[in-house]
Amino acid sequence: MEEALILELKNGKTFGGRLEYYCDEEGSLELYSCMVLDKKNHRCGRNNAKIRNGDGVFSLSEIRNILILPEELRETIRELEDFLKIYDDQYYKAPKGIRCTWVLRTQSHHPDCDFRLHEALAFMRTRTPVRKPRPRSKEDSADLELELENSFDYIRRRLIAYGAKIP
Repeated sequence: MEEALILELKNGKTFGGRLEYYCDEEGSLELYSCMVLDKKNHRCGRNNAKIRNGDGVFSLSEIRNILILPEELRETIRELEDFLKIYDDQYYKAPKGIRCTWVLRTQSHHPDCDFRLHEALAFMRTRTPVRKPRPRSKEDSADLELELENSFDYIRRRLIAYGAKIP
């Protein structure tokens, strides 16, 4: 996982995401896959929706605290969503997948990998076109792609939580 950060702002809002860039001259940083964290109601984002476009840019002057994942947890916590849930609930246990190097027929599967499920998910993720009645704009298309990505990630995480042996 790239460097995951949680930003606690001086105005009381909290955001989490992966570091896109840091600009010392401008005094700003940008997060991608940026989500609003609501610790009071135990939620992140609007139904876990990612914030789009320039909403992940923060001035250093508006940040009260920057939290990063401790070094000892970086190997076990690989998903951004798990890091954000740990911020909300320190007793949260992330579902554990396996490491498999298979990438669309170029490598062999890990011996413990459920190869049929892994290949089916990979096929669905890479070959599923976004089909809805005529997107009106590029932004609508981007929203549909994000919706597909979020749905796929949710299905994958649920399968792992119930014991699926997939990455």
